[in-house]
Amino acid sequence: MVTQTFPRSARIVDSSEFGQVRKEGRSYAGRFLFLNVLRVPPVSPNGASVGATGRLGVITSRKVGGAVERNRVRRYVREVFRRERTRLEGFWLVVVARRSAGEATFDGIFRDWVNLGRKAGLPG
Repeated sequence: MVTQTFPRSARIVDSSEFGQVRKEGRSYAGRFLFLNVLRVPPVSPNGASVGATGRLGVITSRKVGGAVERNRVRRYVREVFRRERTRLEGFWLVVVARRSAGEATFDGIFRDWVNLGRKAGLPG
C-alpha cells in the first residue's frame, strides 16, 4: 500500500529549485495548469541521492482567486501528485495554476494533469 502523505522530501520549497525547474525544464500549457518538468538524475555528482523521488512545487497567484480558491487548487494538485507519485520518480514538477483553475473541479484538474503528463512524456 502506498502512503498517502506529502512529506517535505517530496516538496519543492527553495526558490532556487523552483528557478532551476523553470529555467532548465520544459513547459506545457493546459486549460487549468502550466506544467514545468525537469528530469533529475538519481544521483548528483557528489554522490547524494537527489532525484530518487518525484518532487512537486505549486504556484498559485492571486489571479486564481481568493485564499479559499487558491488553497483548494493547491490541495487538488497535491492530491493528484500523491496518486501519481510512484510513477514520477526522477522528475521535479512545478505546477503553475492558471486563472481558470479557481473554478475548476477536482476532475477537471485531474484530466488537465493527465493531458499535460501525456504531452510531457511522463510515465503512466
